[in-house]
Amino acid sequence: MADMRISTGPERHDRGTESHSTTTQATKSKRDRKRRRVSQTNSSMLPASGLASSLPDEILLNIFTHGRWFPDELAFAARVCRRWAPASTQVLYSDLELIVCLYGYRVIEAPPNTPMPVRPMDLHERANSVAQTMRNSPYLCALVRELYVEIYVHSPTVDLDVDSLLGWTALIPDPGLRVLVMKTNSDAAATILLRAPALRNVRGLYLRVETVGHTISAALAAEIIAVPHRIEHLELSGVEVTHLPPALPHLRTLRLLLFDPARICEILEGVQVPALHTLCLVPSTSESHTDCFQRLTRYIGRCSAVVLRVNHELALELTLSDLGAVEELYVDVDDAYIDKSLVRALVSGCGGRVRVMRLDGYSAPDMQRHSFTTHRGVRVEYVSYSYPASCPVSQSHSHTDSDSTSTSDSDSD
Repeated sequence: MADMRISTGPERHDRGTESHSTTTQATKSKRDRKRRRVSQTNSSMLPASGLASSLPDEILLNIFTHGRWFPDELAFAARVCRRWAPASTQVLYSDLELIVCLYGYRVIEAPPNTPMPVRPMDLHERANSVAQTMRNSPYLCALVRELYVEIYVHSPTVDLDVDSLLGWTALIPDPGLRVLVMKTNSDAAATILLRAPALRNVRGLYLRVETVGHTISAALAAEIIAVPHRIEHLELSGVEVTHLPPALPHLRTLRLLLFDPARICEILEGVQVPALHTLCLVPSTSESHTDCFQRLTRYIGRCSAVVLRVNHELALELTLSDLGAVEELYVDVDDAYIDKSLVRALVSGCGGRVRVMRLDGYSAPDMQRHSFTTHRGVRVEYVSYSYPASCPVSQSHSHTDSDSTSTSDSDSD
């Protein structure tokens, strides 16, 4: 801050009698000192000069990928200085999402008082804006690594121009795209993505539904799954798929959610996955399927999965002492529907090679009340609403941090 002292009395009178040259020299010296102070104080606030503008791309990429940057923030960073533009632009367009939800002839709008951070109308406009940008600047397509597409049409009378929304995906070079998350009931939209050359090198494929039964056709879903030649992570959530390719030699993570238990058995028994590391199974029904549960237990016992995640209904039906290579067991629980005796049954039944059992879905008070440990040396942890590590980075909107609590060495009620 500049020196704001005011001279009075003799000091002021003496300064007024100095020669003009002396006054000029003193003023210049004072101005130089002020400039140095401002430079030293605000150097960290001037990214267009100094060290900030001379950082190499590798460091800038680490900065822009550290933590959570919103798209608007990355777009602003690209305009701060020319040196920042390449790295921030690369990060900005590496992860894209397109969300459209149509009812009847209009885009659905939330009521004014609805607590939604972004209204569907805004999402539709944003999707159109992103698509137009990619069409007008094809070079940006080479930056896309993760793509999240959510397109839902809730009326057959809606005429959605999917070509204008997704046609640009044909410009993504191969290889380029690494993760594709598709949540749609539009066969037209899925067909455009099926034709994209970059689908061949996708490593993570996630096919999801908003509501069970409102999804793309089973044949189309099977075609999409068969395209990637080195798929490592596959999630099918409520999609009408009856089978997978006969062999997926590179698959490390498989998530089958909201399927009938019999369908899960058919899918698992019809595919060879020698490199499988993480298996997640969440049936759509908790009705008794004794034969299916026995088949699932046998499959888990002979597969190579080291991490297994199931809901508590399925966990209670499985033989937890015979889980083959499984070392980490996650059990999704709902503290509104599971009591202490069921938790104890889960914990006491765990065995085999399992070293850690994580009960996922407890709030903090429940963690304190239900503090169990097994009698076989398995560590039990209570986790508050975590999300599987197999979820893609692009799904930051569904990713939450979790807190876990380990049990003591003795049971306590």
